[in-house]
Amino acid sequence: MKRLIVIMIILFILIILSVILFHIYRTQKAALFFSTEKSDNSSLMIIDNLTLNRNLHPDIKIKVSASIAYIDRNKESVKLEDCYVDYRKGDMEINVGAKECLYVEDKNIILKGKVKGKIDNVVFLTDENGIFEFFIDHGYGSVKNGIKIMEDSNSISANSLDIFKQSKELYFRGNVRAIYEK
Repeated sequence: MKRLIVIMIILFILIILSVILFHIYRTQKAALFFSTEKSDNSSLMIIDNLTLNRNLHPDIKIKVSASIAYIDRNKESVKLEDCYVDYRKGDMEINVGAKECLYVEDKNIILKGKVKGKIDNVVFLTDENGIFEFFIDHGYGSVKNGIKIMEDSNSISANSLDIFKQSKELYFRGNVRAIYEK
C-alpha cells in the first residue's frame, strides 16, 4: 500500500513538472515571435484556436481564425499561426489562409508563407515565400514573391499582383504568363 502511495506521489509530481515545462516552452515560443520587438511577457497572451468575427460596416464582415494567437496587450496587432481569413463585402468574398499572419485590428492583415485563397470564384496560390497583404478598410491587396491565379482551365502567373476590389482591377507584374483555353 505504501508503495502505491509513493508511486502516485511521484506521478503527481511528474504531471505538475510536465505542465510547468509545457508552459515555459509556449512562453519561449511566443517570445521568439516577438523577438524583434521589446515586449514585457506580462503583457503577452497566448490563445489556442482563436476566432475573431467582426462587423466593420453593415455590409463588411471579417472572420479571422488561427490555431495559435500571440497577443501583446500593448499593441493593436495579433500574430497568428495556421491562420485563415474570410472577408465579405456585399456580394464579394475573399477566403485566404497561410502558416503565419499578422492582423492589425480593423486595418490590414499580412499572410506569409505558402498563401492559398479564393477571391469570389478565382483560386490563387503563392510560392513558399509568398506574402499577401490586404488593407481591410480600402479593399486593396497585394501579393509578392510569386502568384498564380486559376479559374477553370485558365491561369495567370506573375512575380507580384495588385488587387483593387473597388474597381475590380488586377495588375500583374514581372514574368507574367497567361494560359487561356476556351
